[in-house]
Amino acid sequence: MKYAAMPVSSDMLSVIDDLYRTLEASQSGGDVDAFTGGVEIVVQSFTSVLEKYQCLAIKAEAGEAFDVKLHEAISLQVSDQFDANVILAVVQQGYQMHDRVIRPSQVIVSSGPAVDETVSGE
Repeated sequence: MKYAAMPVSSDMLSVIDDLYRTLEASQSGGDVDAFTGGVEIVVQSFTSVLEKYQCLAIKAEAGEAFDVKLHEAISLQVSDQFDANVILAVVQQGYQMHDRVIRPSQVIVSSGPAVDETVSGE
């Protein structure tokens, strides 16, 4: 039990190495594109380690149906583009390990088109 997290910790060391290299490059006056490329490498490294341990991003994209088991609605917004209970935007990516949600995706959900409250004949 004491060393159960050792494999994950060991794999994360390469990610921290990438972060340090990116910081060093940014401090040496590197250009923005190089810095962005370094951050992208770190994100890919981090994602690869998570995937190795079956920690996968929960699919959540605009236009997909809201699923209370995988998503947390943090806001409802009127939308003429989407029906009610459809994801408008993802605010924070969610993750699951095997069949268990670690953190739901935080999403903004459509409440459907605006309702015209004017009454004809007034």
